[in-house]
Amino acid sequence: MADSAAALIDLEAEHLALAELVDSLTARDWELPTPAPGWRVRHQIAHLAYFSDAAVTALRDPEAFSSLRARSDVDSVRYSESVLEPYADMPGSELACVWLDAV
Repeated sequence: MADSAAALIDLEAEHLALAELVDSLTARDWELPTPAPGWRVRHQIAHLAYFSDAAVTALRDPEAFSSLRARSDVDSVRYSESVLEPYADMPGSELACVWLDAV
């Protein structure tokens, strides 16, 4: 149990540190490339938002999560693209709010 508590404390600290960085991003910064080929900053934050929400789904509704997971197993590349699609045209400030709400 102590390891879980420590991990949660570390995770919260990481979220807070990233939130500070995200809060300082300009519209231009959201479009900067990242080390992940083809991904911009917005893709990284959208990815975090989606999977934070998926983790909550796994805890609250395991059957719904199983359905999500089954879709990803069929075609992981297509699934990854579909995950990012709803965030594609979202302004960075709005995307930041979506991510923070998912955390």
